[in-house]
Amino acid sequence: MAAQRPGAHSWASQVSDEEFRLSELDLHVLGSHPEILAVLGRRWRTGPSADTMAMAAALPAGLGALVLAPGWFRQAQGEPWLEPVDLGDGSASSFFFLGALVALAVLAALWLRRGRLRAGSEVFAVVFTLVAGLIALPLMASVDVDVLGFAPVALPVWGATAAAVVVLGAFTLASAGRRAGDARDFRITGPADLARADALIAALPPRKAKGLASERTRAVGRLRERGMITADEAAAVEALPIGSSVMLDA
Repeated sequence: MAAQRPGAHSWASQVSDEEFRLSELDLHVLGSHPEILAVLGRRWRTGPSADTMAMAAALPAGLGALVLAPGWFRQAQGEPWLEPVDLGDGSASSFFFLGALVALAVLAALWLRRGRLRAGSEVFAVVFTLVAGLIALPLMASVDVDVLGFAPVALPVWGATAAAVVVLGAFTLASAGRRAGDARDFRITGPADLARADALIAALPPRKAKGLASERTRAVGRLRERGMITADEAAAVEALPIGSSVMLDA
């Protein structure tokens, strides 16, 4: 059974101006028919969502700051480090901030790949990394790590903090717009065969075919209400066979 996906009307209600592609209209209409999508040379993207990846990207920096807290608390109380539980040499924090550097590089690469569209969850991950770095540096200094002297164990923390500033600046100043969801819902797997798609749609039960047509009409109407398409564009799309919109942005 095909996985449940948002229908065409939901897509038409949520898609942002920057992400809108009229060619995806019929792909969302046919989203529950992977066999027809395959004939049109498309398939749903799979894997973790962009928001999940952003939250995972924030995790290393959070852990990097967190592992310093118990030792700092003991030091503040005049108690000795309890190695290896407290990891007082900062090596664990250093390791996690190396992971944070990699995570920032991945977020920046994804941002560039999708045309410099920023997402709120990714901005949050970068800000979180920056804050975690600003917390970790004084925590390290409080337990006799030469932070200002750029001790080797502190370098990954400095690096991740500086990288977070750079990435946040890029997201803020150089973004082409806001990304509401994944920039593209479908992968291209090959050329579209409209004739075969027409045949598969024609072979559907009449009730199912009527439902697809109704879903498409509702989606076109919603796009028209939002000002995403003009009245002429709406009429032109409605005149096309279902599946043909995949060629509109070609």
